[in-house]
Amino acid sequence: MPKLPARPDLGQLRHQAKDLLRDATRDSTHDQKLAVARIHAVSDALTLTGSQLALAREYGFPSWAALKTEVLRRRLLDDGDVTALAVMIEKDADLATHSLSGWCDHNLPPLSYVALMCFQDQPSPRVEHDRSAALARALIAAGAPVDGPSAEGETPLITAASYGNAAVAQVLIDAGADLERTGDAVPGGTALSHAIEFGMTEVVQVLLAAGARIPSVVEAAGLGDVTAFLEAGTTVAERVRALRQATAKGHLQVMNELLDVGTPIDGLDGDGSTALHEAAWSGEVEALRLLLTRGADPNHMDTRFISTPLGWAQHRHEELGHSAAHDEVERILTKAAPPSAGGGVPRASEVVKPTDDPLSQAVTIAIHTGDLSALGRLLKANPELATMRLGDEDPNGMSRTLLHVVTDWPGHYPHGAATVALLAAAGADVNARFHGPHQQTPLHWAASSDDVAVLDALLDAGADINAPGAVIGGGPPLSDATAFRCWTAAYRLVERGAQTTLFAVAALELMDKLEAYFIEQEPPAAQEINRAFWAACHGGRPAAASYLLARGAELNWLPPWEPLTPLDTAATSGNTELVRWLHACGATTSSQLRGE
Repeated sequence: MPKLPARPDLGQLRHQAKDLLRDATRDSTHDQKLAVARIHAVSDALTLTGSQLALAREYGFPSWAALKTEVLRRRLLDDGDVTALAVMIEKDADLATHSLSGWCDHNLPPLSYVALMCFQDQPSPRVEHDRSAALARALIAAGAPVDGPSAEGETPLITAASYGNAAVAQVLIDAGADLERTGDAVPGGTALSHAIEFGMTEVVQVLLAAGARIPSVVEAAGLGDVTAFLEAGTTVAERVRALRQATAKGHLQVMNELLDVGTPIDGLDGDGSTALHEAAWSGEVEALRLLLTRGADPNHMDTRFISTPLGWAQHRHEELGHSAAHDEVERILTKAAPPSAGGGVPRASEVVKPTDDPLSQAVTIAIHTGDLSALGRLLKANPELATMRLGDEDPNGMSRTLLHVVTDWPGHYPHGAATVALLAAAGADVNARFHGPHQQTPLHWAASSDDVAVLDALLDAGADINAPGAVIGGGPPLSDATAFRCWTAAYRLVERGAQTTLFAVAALELMDKLEAYFIEQEPPAAQEINRAFWAACHGGRPAAASYLLARGAELNWLPPWEPLTPLDTAATSGNTELVRWLHACGATTSSQLRGE
């Protein structure tokens, strides 16, 4: 079923109905037959009325009038037209309570929708006003339940707390909103928990002034004072979450207090990461230094993305663009966590030769032509060759190993697997890293060129299948394989035991693993679902894309790493059926989003 675009436009819908009728009355063509079938599904007559009804039914509405009403309601909310909205709901009180429906982004009760209109008191990209509080008062006056239509799920107050809408939060509190109701974004968390988690300080003050209770040591850590909770027998899991919260907020004294009572410094939070991962992601430089000083492991990989704190910092840095804090975080972590198993920096015992050196050129030619005899002679005559690096002798320059030469783009060199075996037998380090702007292992490079024979040979020789260092978020080889659409390599990595992420299982359409994220554990956060939906479209995977869209993925989400919507990336995947389905759902391109 198609979805209405985020920016409601009744004029565009009228054009769609006219276009449908025009197609239905053309000379016999494939498009004409389809258009006739669509109208005849709801009406015997090929008329504009029948075309409008067909369009309304396809969007999930019983009539054209119902579709127009919904579009007008959304338009009034987005425009902040309180007077016109009051007139509208006076005629039909259900419009104050019934959820928005048919939209590609938000299908919420109206009161919850106005609660998320502002983000930290700034209008969202969808709206150009700050009248959300006045809209909330009008809806409540018309009968909208202040705690939402259900006894379960996120209340409007929790939504306002999560999005930093202090004005709407105050309106809801004044109307009697339940301060103790819990939501899902912070599992089991009250409105105060959500406001603290997402850093909405003004809402925190509003809630505390209204008498909101501080539920646990986690929220207390976010507020900067855990004194009352350290003597109350808190669990290790609670203290680990509290350490993560204090780290995110830069509360150094609270961090020390929690560590002083035995909180595990590398304890895993609910998402499988440590406090050091949080410091790296958040750019909290002093918190990072404190954790490292007290013994945090900079090489610890999280269980969801299989990445080190440095990988998290690099990924967040890419999203933010320029960030002095993340520059410093990356500098500190690079120094604190030199890559293991060969490392990215040449060891003093390693020989580094320029690429134009005669020996460098001879061994490169032997590898790229698959001349195993010549390679064997060179290895015998030059015992240091197996561990030699080619490139810049300057410690700050770039260099690579001979196994990187085997796996260099585009890969698939003659006798590549045998070459790997020969070099490994001669002492080459299969986990050695490129030295330069990234720290990829030969396995990363083999995955990036879809060279499965060489990939298998590296794994057979002991390569670390989950080694961090990918150019994509600092992750394992599987991250590079999925990013570069090297599907054969990606599936082989999974087959041979690579740890998977939600992004990877969506890109590979591993439906059992994908469904497990929603059935066997706490459902992923909204941004993770958006990333996974984009990955499914990137991989041309319609089943995974449909599954994730049904679970809240944003149809036109733009990732931070490149300005391509799911429709844009699907169009480059080669799956035309997926592209047609996305169009039917109301998907748009990035240029359309920019109004071009």
